[in-house]
Amino acid sequence: MSLTRKASSAAKKAIKPPRQDLAAALVERETELAEARRQQAATAEILRVISRSPADAGPVFEAILEACQRLFGSDEIGVYTIGDDDMVRVAAWRGPRAEEVRRDVTPVAESVTGRIIRERRTHHIPDLRAEPNLSPTVRERVERLGSASLLYAPMLWEDRGVGSILVARSPPRPFSDREQALLQSFADQAAIAIENARLFNETQETLERQTATADILRVIASSPTDVRPVFEAIATSANRLLGGFSTAVLRFVGDAIHLAAFTPTNPMADEALRTSFPRPLAEFRPFLLVRDGETIQFADTEADHVPFLNRELARLRGYRSMLFAPVMSKGAAIGMISVTRKEPGDFAAHHVQLLKTFADQAVIAIENVRLFDEVQARTRDLEASLEQQTATADVLKAISRSAFDLETVLESLISTAMRLCNAKQGVIFRRHGDIYRYAASHMLLDPAYRAHEQTAEIKAGRGTLIGRVALENRTVQIEDAWGDPDYAEKDEIRRTKVRSMLGVPLLRNGEPIGAFGLGREEPVPFTQRQIELVTTFADQAVIAIENVRLFDEVQAKTRDLE
Repeated sequence: MSLTRKASSAAKKAIKPPRQDLAAALVERETELAEARRQQAATAEILRVISRSPADAGPVFEAILEACQRLFGSDEIGVYTIGDDDMVRVAAWRGPRAEEVRRDVTPVAESVTGRIIRERRTHHIPDLRAEPNLSPTVRERVERLGSASLLYAPMLWEDRGVGSILVARSPPRPFSDREQALLQSFADQAAIAIENARLFNETQETLERQTATADILRVIASSPTDVRPVFEAIATSANRLLGGFSTAVLRFVGDAIHLAAFTPTNPMADEALRTSFPRPLAEFRPFLLVRDGETIQFADTEADHVPFLNRELARLRGYRSMLFAPVMSKGAAIGMISVTRKEPGDFAAHHVQLLKTFADQAVIAIENVRLFDEVQARTRDLEASLEQQTATADVLKAISRSAFDLETVLESLISTAMRLCNAKQGVIFRRHGDIYRYAASHMLLDPAYRAHEQTAEIKAGRGTLIGRVALENRTVQIEDAWGDPDYAEKDEIRRTKVRSMLGVPLLRNGEPIGAFGLGREEPVPFTQRQIELVTTFADQAVIAIENVRLFDEVQAKTRDLE
């Protein structure tokens, strides 16, 4: 064979690949396609779970763990998330160490999750045993359980780290570039799920807050005279929206704290709470800070710095964490709202702000009731003033029409005073030297008592109402004659059912000429307005008596002249 032919034959052999190489290439290609289909199917399934679970990232995490276990052949897979407190916790885990790792809580700055978020890339450890800078804890775990290959992928949303995914294979089997890219895609999907859930829950929380606010405002509008329904609505809404175990609304009255409303837990604990108040504010040291306008929380009521009474109340009612927000009005704390939870831990910032919103609504309710009461009091004062003016005018008319019928005038004064002061008996006695004698009376409780009064001759002394007025020459009030040790006629006043008494002197030029007395069944003091009213009627009685005296003098002089 010529050299030319041999060369041509060799060239053809070089161009044409061996049959077995082609078959191997086809098998590899088919394997890659099958792997790609499995990855696409896993990605599609995760996306379907994301679409079906907009409010909860948990099902998405489970779908990712399932896909990782199937595609990577891994023994342990975990999803780590970063909380509002910048602590890294396990959100989902598959593997034999599930219980152990779920207890791990690490500051993000000290964690592998924090490191890979800062680096913005996956972190691959082909063989954990070969790593030079393992912590003593991790090295002990490697010696105990054996080495492994680890692959971390950061979960990022808009350049903000929200967590990471870890895949471990034991014994060590390094991850390929394709596997690293696949895990990063899963991490991106997990970040989408977390953000979706956050936005959905924020929207739901906003709607719930708006609904709760509207409900409380409706209660405020429907209860302008009573804050209790408002406090109960606030306690119920705060407990629900903050995930509380129990919520209480308390008010500061002087140096004491009073329970205004609370959400029940169980009868025994509820009764213990009721009997714990009112209490001196000084016994609850944190409440003094709340009174100064601070918001306070105990992440764990079993901590050493928690006051004894707070810790004992927490044990009795069954909670472990507390949040207190002051109810502020015009720069001063007038009360507080407390929310408790069964588990220890800090309250999120948005929950603290929400509780402050509820505290502001409590202030609105309190202020509404105060303003309503003021308006009602002014209305009552105006009505009472008008009634008094009308009554005075009526009495003056009676005096003018019956100028010389003294008993009729005096009885008119007594009956009007009784009606305006809610009294059941009234008398007027006139002074004759050192003795006070009956002049007029009106009896609703015991008309037969009039005969006793008409024959009575009373001297100055503490044994009777008229006697005390004569003795002290001033207005006298006996809140409960039944319990007064100096009052002498106990049997008579019990028979007439009179307990509370008011006596006003009749003064002419500063000198006593008689006394005006009222009595009623209830042992309730007469108000200042009522005392002023009776004093006015006493002055009118003096005028009537003086008119009759002058008339009698004129009549006597006329008779003398005749």
